Amino acid sequence: MFLVKLNICNQTHQMEYGVSVQNVFAVESNAIPSLDDIKKLPNKVLLWCGSRSSNLLRHIYKGFLPAVCSLPVPGYMIITVSMMIITLPSI
Repeated sequence: MFLVKLNICNQTHQMEYGVSVQNVFAVESNAIPSLDDIKKLPNKVLLWCGSRSSNLLRHIYKGFLPAVCSLPVPGYMIITVSMMIITLPSI
């Protein structure tokens, strides 16, 4: 993905940024573990991100950042254990 600058005026800014998709890749379903295999793992993570869509570019650039539990901020997630597995549905 890459950043595209659009010259569109709105109420708060003189320009707006958007995202364009360069490539889409299909993931073979046998390349990732099945849900049953993931359920058997000893370390599990709750992956949740309540973020505004305006934070999408930051997530693409920096990834999901761990939140400090005492100071929750939109766009950050709470990591419960050290191991994280993310699976994408096949297209």
